[in-house]
Amino acid sequence: MQPEPSSPAGRVSRHHAAVSRRGPISWRAVVTVAGSIAAAIALIAVILSMLRTKADKIEARLKQSAAVVPNNAGVAASGRGDFDEARRNFDEAIHLSPDFALAWANRGSLRIDLGDLAGGDADLSKALQLDPFVGEAWARRAEGRARAGQLELAASDAEAAVAKAPALASTWRARGFVRHRQGNLNGALEDYDHSIALTPSSFTLLDRGLLRRQLRDDPGAMRDFEAALDLDDRFVPAWVAWARVSLDAGTADKAEAASAKALAVWPDDAGALLVHAEALITLNRRAEATMELKHLLRVADKDSPEHADAERLMQKSEK
Repeated sequence: MQPEPSSPAGRVSRHHAAVSRRGPISWRAVVTVAGSIAAAIALIAVILSMLRTKADKIEARLKQSAAVVPNNAGVAASGRGDFDEARRNFDEAIHLSPDFALAWANRGSLRIDLGDLAGGDADLSKALQLDPFVGEAWARRAEGRARAGQLELAASDAEAAVAKAPALASTWRARGFVRHRQGNLNGALEDYDHSIALTPSSFTLLDRGLLRRQLRDDPGAMRDFEAALDLDDRFVPAWVAWARVSLDAGTADKAEAASAKALAVWPDDAGALLVHAEALITLNRRAEATMELKHLLRVADKDSPEHADAERLMQKSEK
């Protein structure tokens, strides 16, 4: 007697019959399905990773966009001589976007200019770690290392700067600066010439003028100092250099006038104070010279050559 189809026994009978028709479950099929699921999970993981990477890149770009404003403000502040404000802006840019290579390079360049050679080297190295194609960072690190006496490292950086950014005038200036420090005067002159041909700069014109003085070409040096001042008539080092050449040439009145212009821009500049005092002494204006020398002794670093020269001149004027 067959069980009723609607009875429990009937339902069990139908299940057994279905299993009998399908046959036993294949382990190969189970493995195939499991593999498909694993592949799908792996694909999802890859997609999620790609989305996270894209999101991270978008976030980094947004941070860098926000950092551009203080970075540019820092460049502007540095250009007008407000170095404290420049430093604050570069610090803010780096805080907003720690991967912003240009902000690191700009802060490092500022630190080099202010004499913090170790700090500048660290910032410029960070910039190059983030982006090895920032030619300006190679150039400024080369200059800083040359100033620190690390001429071999400086030369390597200078060659990298020229190789990576040959169209950038500052890279040729940096190599010229390093060659100048190495005593390769003709090589330095060629690099300065190339830099000025690309983009005339008051700094490079000053460097070339100082080099020409070493080569006993004072007329050429004066032309470079004057050209530097044509570009920036508030460029103190060029006024000081121009005054020094004038003093050495026996024109103390011109030296006094030039150094006075430098002091009108930066009253505490040690080089300007020194050459101004020397010009005043030559012009027999000793009381004014003594005042300048006393001021110089107050503001100059005691280990600086300007401080030592001021002490010598004070002793000489008192005799």
